[in-house]
Amino acid sequence: MSAGDTAMLSSELDLRVVGEADIAACYELMRALRPQLTSEAEFIERWRRQSEQGYSIVGLWRAQRPVALAASGAGEFRARPFLYVDDLVTDESERRRGHGARLLDRLKAEGRARGCRKLVLDTALENTLGHRFYYRQGLLAMSLRFQLSARLTIAEGRRSSRAMTRPASSKRPSSNGPGSAARRARCLPARASEQPR
Repeated sequence: MSAGDTAMLSSELDLRVVGEADIAACYELMRALRPQLTSEAEFIERWRRQSEQGYSIVGLWRAQRPVALAASGAGEFRARPFLYVDDLVTDESERRRGHGARLLDRLKAEGRARGCRKLVLDTALENTLGHRFYYRQGLLAMSLRFQLSARLTIAEGRRSSRAMTRPASSKRPSSNGPGSAARRARCLPARASEQPR
């Protein structure tokens, strides 16, 4: 498909901010990205609650069906405003038609209009196709985010979590065990006297 064909297909779609009348129609597409959503009612309730804090969803629609969605909200870090892209999803049958690029362009314009200094999104490390797309859109990988996935609780005045202690069966191999010197050698640069000239 040529770039002209892609632009034509993408221009046939209606671009609009999702409102109360549209949100239920977005559930199935958003669930493709977020399978942990358990029901349409839960999705709508989350959308309503987050919308009160500036969260919004913009979508590309073909007739009465959303084919691509982007959810975002403004934030501030160290007195610098930014637009955070929370979700970006395109229906599998509609991919490679420029929909994601069109939605990101819309969000970039929205961020500029709001005075945001940057557009930020997170993506899984294994999402290599997504990474390629984001690079093509001018986004750069600026950091890695580390997180603790277990539920944290406050107990006896300190944070505790089951995930903070590694089970005995998942201990890392000793740094002095068999093959450890070879593992360290692969990670260390060669000494200057050992480098080829």
